[in-house]
Amino acid sequence: DLLAWRRGEKNIPARSAVVTFDDGLKSQYEVAWPIMKKFGYPFTMFVYTEGVRGGLFGGGEAITWEMLGDMRDNGIDIEAHSATHQDLRENHPVTIRQPGGKKERKRLTGAEYEQFLQNELVGCKTLLEQRLAIKVNCFAVPYGFYNEHVKEIARSVGYEAMFTVYGQPITWTSPMDALGRYAIEANKP
Repeated sequence: DLLAWRRGEKNIPARSAVVTFDDGLKSQYEVAWPIMKKFGYPFTMFVYTEGVRGGLFGGGEAITWEMLGDMRDNGIDIEAHSATHQDLRENHPVTIRQPGGKKERKRLTGAEYEQFLQNELVGCKTLLEQRLAIKVNCFAVPYGFYNEHVKEIARSVGYEAMFTVYGQPITWTSPMDALGRYAIEANKP
């Protein structure tokens, strides 16, 4: 609805909120979704694909592809949050997978960095679209760490909107490649 409003295709109430959940934790399926459903609130899930069960970072508390499919079938919007949920700026330490599955922490530059970005922005989008048979057109930047180069790649591969974690209201003039969100976090139910 937000994107349709920005394209001039739909009206939305003057005081609206977009509710999003990041990462793809099992609790978002088991706890948050039933609450949202009870109140009839739509929401968007921003998922990082290596955080889904079976991925590089997809441990026991991770959501599964089956859970995501169930959410999709019930009208939940699923969008991209990168492949590995790391700092997307050049020359920042990231964890990469070596041949044989071993993890290594490394600073990436040049061609290696460009390949990393392709996987984070394009690989994530492609995998979500293929596994869930959906169209992904929004990207939530992990931690809000990105730069103009990341924005350029995101636009070039078809992301219509990019969301940050920098709290600010979204207005008609908000840049579509830097839409602010207010982070609400808690470590207790």
